[in-house]
Amino acid sequence: MSDINELLYMARMNDETAIRLLMEEVKPQIRYSVREILNSYRPLKYYEEDFMQEAVICVHKAMETFRDDMNCSFSSYLALIVKRRLWALARKLSRSLSQGFNHTIALDCQYADEESLINVIENRDAMSNPEYYLRYTLARDSLRALCRTFNERENVIYDAWERDEKQTVSSQRLGLTYKQFEGRLRRLRNRVREVVYSA
Repeated sequence: MSDINELLYMARMNDETAIRLLMEEVKPQIRYSVREILNSYRPLKYYEEDFMQEAVICVHKAMETFRDDMNCSFSSYLALIVKRRLWALARKLSRSLSQGFNHTIALDCQYADEESLINVIENRDAMSNPEYYLRYTLARDSLRALCRTFNERENVIYDAWERDEKQTVSSQRLGLTYKQFEGRLRRLRNRVREVVYSA
């Protein structure tokens, strides 16, 4: 069942296998879209899981609304929906990360009327903010400390997650069922998010 149109049809019939296969089919595409946005603005890096969850929601929306008469492929339609939603989320988060500014001139650059544009450009890198740099450093060190506590299997799962390996491949490599691997990966992600966001 590799044909995307067949997967779409079965997914709309609430076939769990089709939904899972369709998700695996588009996961590299949505992961690329997420990283493309995160690479454009480094302070959003630690929101990656939130962006991925939003992208997954977009996949379900695309499955429900895509039509064959749209004169485009499902992949193109999905890319449009995902990018629109993720850029909206990026703008919202970028505003929450910036304080004391009144006007937005770009996704990652905000300034107040009394500020010179030169100063804004020089201070666009959030790492130049001592408070942000401290939070970033604490989160990084906490993540590294957590990784040192992983057992051998957790290291393999974490590595597979980092490399964006398909879950079916990872589960087979570890001798686990898909659901067993998915459960372990979810628990590991929660641990990572907990130490990063609490730093």
